[in-house]
Amino acid sequence: MDEQTPRKDCPHRGADGHEEPNRKYVHLADAARTGFIQNSSCSALMGCTSDARVCEEAGHSDCPQIRDLPWRLSNRCNRIYSEKEDGRGDGSPEGALIETLPPAEPEWLRNAQLALVVAQVQFPAILSVQTDQALLARFQEQIRDTYPYLYLGQQLGFSLGPQGVEQQQASGRLYHFSDANRQWVVTLSAGSIALESRAYTSYEDFAERLLRILASAREVYDIRRRTRLGLRYINEFRRSDVRAPEDWGSLINPQLLGPIAAEYVSSLAISSYQEVALRLENGSLTVRHGHFLEGSTVAPPPGATAEERGPFYLLDLDAYEEAEKDLDDHTLGELLKSYNHTMFQILRWSVQDELFEYLKGHR
Repeated sequence: MDEQTPRKDCPHRGADGHEEPNRKYVHLADAARTGFIQNSSCSALMGCTSDARVCEEAGHSDCPQIRDLPWRLSNRCNRIYSEKEDGRGDGSPEGALIETLPPAEPEWLRNAQLALVVAQVQFPAILSVQTDQALLARFQEQIRDTYPYLYLGQQLGFSLGPQGVEQQQASGRLYHFSDANRQWVVTLSAGSIALESRAYTSYEDFAERLLRILASAREVYDIRRRTRLGLRYINEFRRSDVRAPEDWGSLINPQLLGPIAAEYVSSLAISSYQEVALRLENGSLTVRHGHFLEGSTVAPPPGATAEERGPFYLLDLDAYEEAEKDLDDHTLGELLKSYNHTMFQILRWSVQDELFEYLKGHR
């Protein structure tokens, strides 16, 4: 079914067969993927777009997955809609998903449980990164005061074959420049440059560091265009009083927890994971979340070993734009700032007050 065309029996068609104005439609399957509706025992939430019944029709009006949604479900067509204007004026749902979340301005979190923050800029491949040691030495000198240690790595390729995922021959060299504690790492390859932090304090500090690194790379390698820009926050929430998925019930938004928020599921659940792809007005956002039994989703920094760690709840927010554009500091800075704001908004929606107060350092 085309996303812009409701079913023939949809009650929201006008007399001429077209959708009524000011209705914002989204497929149930798309809604399930976004996480605003989680898969559950209700047939309408399982991604069906043909003849599935919605919870209201099935008598599940008290289902928490439906009751607290910013959308209303139609009784007779397999779509959800909002009567609110999304501010775009074109009837498209792209802007509505984020606008339905409660407003939240970024603020400093004293106890932020960020396992890693990464920003990456991809650009058309520059072979001299791999072949010209003089240029590489010049780049190193530009950043050596802050990132004095150099580690070499290899880019690995993967392919999907008859035997599953297969590792291919290394496709290029990576140059990692880090501070003394390996908490800040700059990674340079023939087609990208990235900054990652395990000691993140504020967006302003992170953005300033990134722009300085980009200025050095632009001066040495004459990088003029970018093909992809990304900003990623990997939160790993850990609490001494959490040992099982059901323990997150008072800490994580039940709409995000999905099935494990249900009493009859939570007591049986061992772990959970979901990946959600969202469209933004200025790019895309992938949300990965779930309860993990141990360890970390983040590899240790170059030269370090992994620590033994207990259970945690992952909230991995990855915003990016894939488009070829000029590598302009102002435009890049404004886009990253917008992503930071959006991801903080999702963070605030994802955690309940008790956990948010803990992250702020008030508990």
